[in-house]
Amino acid sequence: MGRRRGFLPPAHCQQCGKAPDLGQSLWPGDKLRCAACLEDHLPGKDAISKSMHKTLEYTEELREAFDLEAEGVNAGGPRNRAEWARMMAVEMKKQGIARTKGVTQANGEAVPPPTEKFLHNALTIPDLAAVEASLDRNRLLLQSGTDVAAMALDATISIQASNSLERMLVHQMAAAHKLAMEQMGQGSRTSTMRWPRRNG
Repeated sequence: MGRRRGFLPPAHCQQCGKAPDLGQSLWPGDKLRCAACLEDHLPGKDAISKSMHKTLEYTEELREAFDLEAEGVNAGGPRNRAEWARMMAVEMKKQGIARTKGVTQANGEAVPPPTEKFLHNALTIPDLAAVEASLDRNRLLLQSGTDVAAMALDATISIQASNSLERMLVHQMAAAHKLAMEQMGQGSRTSTMRWPRRNG
């Protein structure tokens, strides 16, 4: 939606009714929207996917403009839509970057609000994540049987596992070893039953 001579856009967002922040503009579409309402309106789950969607739209509109101009037709409409799509893509990226500046990080993860108690505590209380993970690994081991737990702990000590990733892999190997050996034993017994030895 380009500006027409004598056309003044409304002073307020036609969706939320608020005036845009200083230096911000209203964005065209079926309604003139502020940046916050525009972000809610665009397809995609986050600022990056919304920005990529508008970038693809920009490319498609520009391609249409090139095709029309190659045929000698005025391509003002597609060029205007392409430019708006490009500007929206930039705005969505800016909105995403602005949000990241106010986000607290711990252990390389964004810290969720305190209302999400478990994740918030796991990321902000030192060593809580490691303790919770250790308890969960032990619970999973015991669910697989005490023999698997014993094998897994023995293997962990044998290789001197120094981090949680090594422990998880060793536990999986112990569980896989037990299952494989049981299957082999069952197969061996079945084979013996089917083919009894002949007395010579």
